[in-house]
Parts: sequence; structure tokens; C-alpha cells
Amino acid sequence: MLLHSWLIAVALCLAAGGTTALPPQLSLAALALIGVIALIHSRPRATTTAALFALIVLLAQVPLLGTWPLPGLVALIPFVALGHRLPAWVGTGWLRRGRLDPVTVGLVLGLALVAGAALLAWTLLANPDLEPIRKTYLTDAPWWATLLAGFGFSLVNAAVEEALFRGVLFDTLGGLLGHPPAALVGQAIAFGLLHLHGFPSGGTGVALAAVYGLATGLLRQRSGGLLAPFLAHVLTDMVIVAILLGVA
Repeated sequence: MLLHSWLIAVALCLAAGGTTALPPQLSLAALALIGVIALIHSRPRATTTAALFALIVLLAQVPLLGTWPLPGLVALIPFVALGHRLPAWVGTGWLRRGRLDPVTVGLVLGLALVAGAALLAWTLLANPDLEPIRKTYLTDAPWWATLLAGFGFSLVNAAVEEALFRGVLFDTLGGLLGHPPAALVGQAIAFGLLHLHGFPSGGTGVALAAVYGLATGLLRQRSGGLLAPFLAHVLTDMVIVAILLGVA
């Protein structure tokens, strides 16, 4: 039974991370298979987590919802609503604020500073083509309006990604494995894979995002909730906005 749990956990991490990296048909097939196997082996949380990421893949095919993080946001709404009614299948134990003591605030600011420096270094060294991202997310509005929109994006993106990876997936892996360090590493790997075509991108981007997922996962463990990693994520995303605007 333990072997089944580990195999389900590994497959779930790879499939969750592949929601934006793999062809949608392949992602859906993999997530459906994982969900069925988890159900057969009485792992309901793994089944509903697979269903959540499958819904994200489906929503990403809808023209008005195809831009990240909208698919994740829309998928999370019914998932959270069901969590209060079906605690054994969904649950909302991951939806905790946690504490923000002075040390945690210092860690949040430190992580944002290091991550921002890493993003700037990656941009300078890799010299990626940022035009596709700019065309998707930036408008011809005045710079202050674009900056305000970027802040709004940072809030939503951070909330969605922290809920999915440091929240739902982290808790599901913890329940499957009963081993917090493995759950920590698993969600970080999935988060890294999510950024294969994101910012940062490519193999280096996957590695950088995985390390960042590990750091924010540790923040979640230390603080006991999602607020600390969310705040660090917002600050880091604002660095990306500044880079895209050409002011960093």
C-alpha cells in the first residue's frame, strides 16, 4: 500500500507540473488515470486533486480563460466550496493564514530579495525573448495603469499558485506519504515543471522555480499557513512585472 501511495504521489507531481507544459490531451489522460488509480486504492484526496488539475487543463482551452492564472482561479472556486461539504474528499485544512512574526517577515523579505536578484540575473544572462509575454500581459495603457494592473496580476497569480502548490498539492502529498519532507520536495518539483514555458523558462527556469517552490514550502511549514509564502510570491512577481516593463 505504501508503494502505491508513492507511485501515485510521484505521478501526481509530474502531471500537476505538466498542466501548462504538456499537450492538453496527454495531461488529461494522465490526470484521469491517476485519479482512477487513486480511487481504486482509497486515496480520495489524490483523486480530487487530480480532478482539480484536470479542470485547469480543460479551462485553459477556453479562449476567455486561457491566460494564466485564470484557469487556476476558476477551478479553485468550486474546489474550495466543495471542501467544506466533502472534507474527506476535498477538505480545506490547507486554507490557513498562519502567523507573521518578525522572523517570518524577515524571511519573506529576504526570499523576495534573493528571488528578485535571481530573476534579474537570469534575464541578463539568458536574454530571453520577452515579447510574447509582454503581448499577452501588457497593454498600451499609461505606465502607471500597467503597473497597477501588474500589481493586481501579482496578487491573483500568487494566490492561485500558492493555493494550488503550497496548499492543495502539499496537503495531498502529505496525506499520501505521511512524510513532510517528501511532500515539500514533491510540490516544489511540480511548481518547477509548471514554469517550463513561463517566466523564468526552460530548464534553468524549471530549476529556479523548483528552488523557489522549496523555499516558499519551507515558509509555509514555518508559518503554519499560506500568508507568508503568498506575500513573498507577490513581491517576487512584482519584480517580474518591473522586468517586463523595462524598469528593472
